[in-house]
Amino acid sequence: SRKENVSLSPYFVYQKNEKLSEAWLGANIRWNWFTMGGSISSNLEPAASVGLKFDHFALSYNADYVESTMTGQRSLSHQVTLRFVSKPSRFGRRLLNL
Repeated sequence: SRKENVSLSPYFVYQKNEKLSEAWLGANIRWNWFTMGGSISSNLEPAASVGLKFDHFALSYNADYVESTMTGQRSLSHQVTLRFVSKPSRFGRRLLNL
């Protein structure tokens, strides 16, 4: 029988940069190789993601509906990410252990 691998990762992020000040509350869930998540900002702006994560690569799609500080208009933005995962080199392992 195959063992199920489920994990839940809640998070809170706060950023302040000049006039921009916002907080995000969200969670990601991973079920075997499938991932999905959602979050909401302190401005009530939603964001969501869905993806696939394997041993050597991950593919994810993110979308959010936020108001631009430059234009003052809300827009839907998308992002697709392909990430390759490898074992850290000897130099990389030394940096991680500092």
